[in-house]
Amino acid sequence: MLITLLEIHIELFEANGLKYRRKITNSIKDRLKKSNISILDNSTEYAKEIELAVIYLSANTDIKEKTKKSINDILEKGSFEYDYTVYENII
Repeated sequence: MLITLLEIHIELFEANGLKYRRKITNSIKDRLKKSNISILDNSTEYAKEIELAVIYLSANTDIKEKTKKSINDILEKGSFEYDYTVYENII
């Protein structure tokens, strides 16, 4: 069994306040919940950045990579304009 922790850093280009950031964060979290993963919002008060921690359990490396690809696909299909970076830790 593999426990994978993904730390996702999202930089918003058009953020004009915390309400806008919250709207984007909730949209991303709702789409990610379909992947059977746990999500934690670690964002600070800075409106142009979102920090998410995603953790999931997988039986083998193939399932881990498939889930990670699914998460990346969800982030790329966002309707908002942002740039993101994913850092992976296997526990």
